Amino acid sequence: MSNSTVMKFVSGGFNLFFCIPVISWVFVVGLSAMPLFLLFILHLVTFIFSLIDKRRFHGSVVGMTAAFMGWIPVLGFFMHVIATTLLIVDGFKSRKDDKEVEI
Repeated sequence: MSNSTVMKFVSGGFNLFFCIPVISWVFVVGLSAMPLFLLFILHLVTFIFSLIDKRRFHGSVVGMTAAFMGWIPVLGFFMHVIATTLLIVDGFKSRKDDKEVEI
């Protein structure tokens, strides 16, 4: 698997935690929004790897937006759900593309 594919699964997995409404909100507020900043950096790294590998990067862009808007409870929740879905689906599509290239 390419670096961008691995990073899509990693950032999608971390993003999945932020789809848990009350627990993730308490986590973010308790740590003064530092997890959202770290999640933004993770999505930025995924975005850069996707550009280098010439892969789809829309999941990372939505993820960066979700990390930026994550402090707004309802909007942040829905943005994280969308970003998680896009990243995981993108990861599986990229994995399939990687297998086609290797053959």
